[in-house]
Amino acid sequence: MSDCNVILNDLKVLLEEKEKIMVFVRGIPGSGKSTFAKWVCENNYDLPQHCEADMYFFDKYGEYKWSVDDVKNAHKYCQLMTEEAMLLDRHVVVSNTFIKQWELKEYIELCKKYDYNYVVIRMCSEYKSAHNVPKETIERMKNQMEDISNEWIVK
Repeated sequence: MSDCNVILNDLKVLLEEKEKIMVFVRGIPGSGKSTFAKWVCENNYDLPQHCEADMYFFDKYGEYKWSVDDVKNAHKYCQLMTEEAMLLDRHVVVSNTFIKQWELKEYIELCKKYDYNYVVIRMCSEYKSAHNVPKETIERMKNQMEDISNEWIVK
């Protein structure tokens, strides 16, 4: 595991050196994914595009209105936002739970299609879930989390 500041510095160098980077930020609810992704996007010179499925659930007043019926649409929305940013050759930071390896598959296919390099960052902190995800759900997701080779671990 690495210190968050070390990872952020390494990521900053990577974003400055490479032309097109996709950064996957993964972890259980409440692990700091969104906070980390927002920080990366706001503190890098290129201002990478931040995409996440949760963005789909915010209404025009900024209220979060999650619905199990819209989860699939939310992930399609995230993939669409990601591809739109890639069409503009922007760096992209995608923060979703990505519990299983297969959940990255479509994004990795986009990386191949648009000639992007990518890095996977796993957040391992445990804070209170911003969206009030039940503890039982978080525990289940934690137990199902698959390791991904070469991922950067943030404690």
